[in-house]
Amino acid sequence: MLKSIRILLAAALLSAGSAQAFVANVGANPAAVSFANGFAAGGSFQDIVAFDLTGPYVVSTFVFSQWTTPTAGLRDLTLDLFRGTTLLGSVGPSTVVPGGGAVPSFTALSFSDLLGPGSYRAVLGGQIRPDGGSYVWGLTATMVPEPATWATLVGGLALLAVIARRRRAR
Repeated sequence: MLKSIRILLAAALLSAGSAQAFVANVGANPAAVSFANGFAAGGSFQDIVAFDLTGPYVVSTFVFSQWTTPTAGLRDLTLDLFRGTTLLGSVGPSTVVPGGGAVPSFTALSFSDLLGPGSYRAVLGGQIRPDGGSYVWGLTATMVPEPATWATLVGGLALLAVIARRRRAR
């Protein structure tokens, strides 16, 4: 009983000041997915999107957060890309673009990279202001044509050129 109380107390202390993690597995070759998450109080957060690629893809991601009051919103956003346990790339921390008048303040991050087949995870983290904040996060994967596809395209264009030349010669 005492051991259970100690474990619960340790878990509560470790989770104090941080938001519940959002974890999504979007499967293989995500054409376009988007997520939105909001937080009610200050602290930090770390959300994860896992995905698999079956061939060469260009993966692009963009995160955006905006707010109208100085005590709200997300700050210091970071975005890390992993293949297994290997860190492939990292961007951030984000900087705040101050608003004015009817235009809210905002912060944003983005990256794009060519990735081969494998299992990946993108990890978004940041700080939550005392009045909370939210974000919108989009991820796209665009397949890179294989050499055989390019060869077929070039061969088709060459054939069209030959046909056009023969018609002009008549």
